[in-house]
Amino acid sequence: MDFFHSNRIAKLREIARSWEGTPFRKNSEAQGQGGGVDCVRLVACILEEVGAIETIDRTLFPRYNIDHGQHNRESVIERVLIRVGMLREGSSGPVGGRDKVIRNINRIKAGDIICANFGQCVHHLAIYLGDGDVVSAYPPKGTLFFRVCDRLPSNPRKTLRDVFAYAIRIQERGMG
Repeated sequence: MDFFHSNRIAKLREIARSWEGTPFRKNSEAQGQGGGVDCVRLVACILEEVGAIETIDRTLFPRYNIDHGQHNRESVIERVLIRVGMLREGSSGPVGGRDKVIRNINRIKAGDIICANFGQCVHHLAIYLGDGDVVSAYPPKGTLFFRVCDRLPSNPRKTLRDVFAYAIRIQERGMG
C-alpha cells in the first residue's frame, strides 16, 4: 500500500517548504540560510521527517563529486538506495526492493522520489509534490521548487522529463 495519502501529502509539502532558502552544499544537511544541503540529503531529511522512511545511517552516503555522473556509469545514489532496501539490483537495472519502481514519468504521484540521469547514470534526486510541483537541491542555487515541465536549473535546455530515469514510490512500512 502506498505511504502517501492526502494528509501525508499536505505534511510533505509543508516540510519541503521549510527547506526553502537553504543553499546548496554537497555532503551536507543543515537547514536554513546558514546551512546547506545536497539533493540526496534533502530527500532523506524530508522523507524522514514526514515518517515515510526510517532514519538512514549517514555513513552509507559516500562522498562524491558534483560531476560524478558525467564520468561514471555506476551511480553512487543507486548504491545507497540498494543498501537501504528501497531498490534491488536487477539484470537490466534497479528494480523495486521494499518500494515500487515507476518507469513512466506520467504515472508519478506525490511523494515519489524522482531519480534523474545527469550524465551516464542516476546522479540526482528530487521529490514529486503533486500537481506538477517538484522540490530538489541544485548547485549553486540550493533548495528549489519547480514544475516537471520547467527547464532545469542545472541545464536550461532540458526538463525533468528529459532526464527522468525512474521514480520510487514508498510503500507503507509494517509495524514491528
